Amino acid sequence: MNSKPSNLPHKANRASGDIADLDREPSLELWPFLGAGAAVLILPDETARDGRLLDDFLRRNGPTHAWLPAPHCERLARLENETLRFVLTCGGHVGALRRGKYELVRCAGPAETTVLATSLPVRGTGAGDNIGKPAGLSHIRILGHDDGMLPVGVSGELCVAGAGVAAGYWDDAETTSRQFEPCPHVAPGRMFRTGQSARWLADGTIALTGPVVEASIDGHRVSLAEIECLLRSNGAIDDAVVVFDDRDPLSERLVAFIVVRGTGPVPAQSFVQTVWHHLAQWLPPAMIPDTYMQVGAIPRDLDGRVQREQLPLPELASEPAAASPPSVAKVAEIVGDVLGVDTISPDEDLSALGMTSLAAARLATRIHSSFGAAPDLCRIRSAPTISAISNAIEASGSPS
Repeated sequence: MNSKPSNLPHKANRASGDIADLDREPSLELWPFLGAGAAVLILPDETARDGRLLDDFLRRNGPTHAWLPAPHCERLARLENETLRFVLTCGGHVGALRRGKYELVRCAGPAETTVLATSLPVRGTGAGDNIGKPAGLSHIRILGHDDGMLPVGVSGELCVAGAGVAAGYWDDAETTSRQFEPCPHVAPGRMFRTGQSARWLADGTIALTGPVVEASIDGHRVSLAEIECLLRSNGAIDDAVVVFDDRDPLSERLVAFIVVRGTGPVPAQSFVQTVWHHLAQWLPPAMIPDTYMQVGAIPRDLDGRVQREQLPLPELASEPAAASPPSVAKVAEIVGDVLGVDTISPDEDLSALGMTSLAAARLATRIHSSFGAAPDLCRIRSAPTISAISNAIEASGSPS
């Protein structure tokens, strides 16, 4: 299968050229490079989250190509780099002018179409909603309510057809039939309905015209619809919508807007804890929202589609705090990374999951890097649950 975009290189620029793949998903993007004889560098997670450690890693190992999730690319863009010649980024905007001499290409596409469906050479900051042109054998169609193709400048649903479209969802015929349909404009062929609103621009590129329906956070692909479905399954929640807030590329987050069943507001802290526990039974930490906001109703248009752009996002902090208050979801994500476990409940005994002295030392380092404060190793070993560690971080109050 050829999924290479027409404007991306398909082989390394030198015989022993390396590619640093920093996305956490095993993906087909690696195969063109492996087929050309390139090596793959395994990057420690702690290094990927620190711009200077990342730059040092690249300088020492000398890769010529890299595939970087947007937050890692944002960190690299702020530093000079002379080794890289070509960088692919995915999952969001790169909000800083890059100081390196490498060529930067922003890629986009859902997992259901083999991830890479469009590409855009980045000039300047790369900010904005332009996702570029169809890549490789992908066919993009922007369709109206009657599935007719829409002209330049008119918003409709972004649909993807072509060789990369998956067969469907495993053991879920109902969702498959709803999302994957025969494409009336590419024969023979099927298309995937992304649910994303977009429009064609005059230069043949595509601009998103509504909030994203699938996000990538630190390399994790996150389906907002899946999170919303689980939120609505909670008996205390009447309706819910999740929004991906990427206004700050270094602090991307998921914000859940919730309509509580019944009348009147509920106690914020206890309600959030209840919702978090409910989601933690089914979702990995990366898919659990960081922020929860109660609203009276979810705004929808006449066709019942959610108008995410009308939901008020919480304000961004003007400056990061010296020691941020611990987020239970964030602590769970860090603990999961250290222990190699996808889903951990807040009160689960971490000793039974492999919390050794070495793992506790790694965890303390990661927590200190994320929050600016951390409990000592003895407290981590003596309080081996996510809830207890989160409380210990808050109690420590200052970097340790």
